[in-house]
Amino acid sequence: MQSKSIKPYKYRAVSKYKPSWWEGFYVYSHYEEKHFIVQSAIPDLKNNGSYLFAHFAEVDFSTLSVFTGKKDVKGNEIFTGDVLSKKWQAEVYLSKSNNFMVKFNTNPKVNRPQLLNVYLSWRSRAGTIDRDGLIVDNVFHAK
Repeated sequence: MQSKSIKPYKYRAVSKYKPSWWEGFYVYSHYEEKHFIVQSAIPDLKNNGSYLFAHFAEVDFSTLSVFTGKKDVKGNEIFTGDVLSKKWQAEVYLSKSNNFMVKFNTNPKVNRPQLLNVYLSWRSRAGTIDRDGLIVDNVFHAK
């Protein structure tokens, strides 16, 4: 497989053929109309600016998640779709303005969405980061 468009962000998604997560670069093949996560790529010396993908998987686009740049209290990377805290059920998502946010699945009428950084900071100041800053689930597990 060959492509010229590799996005410099870390993504993860569920493989279409095995129920397992793949992490790496996200690539959409316009030619094949398929979505891929690429774990390793090498420059294609024959085509300047292109890459050959050595380790990749076709993925279910509906499970595509982007790394937020943050980690939970156990050091696990936080991606969109992750749910933090059993109590708050704070689902991580990317807003239309490209901010990482959390929305609360417990009492959403009272608990309005907030920036992920603010949520983690407030939970730390409240002394509850050990339980409220922990990934407890992912919204894509039901798929």
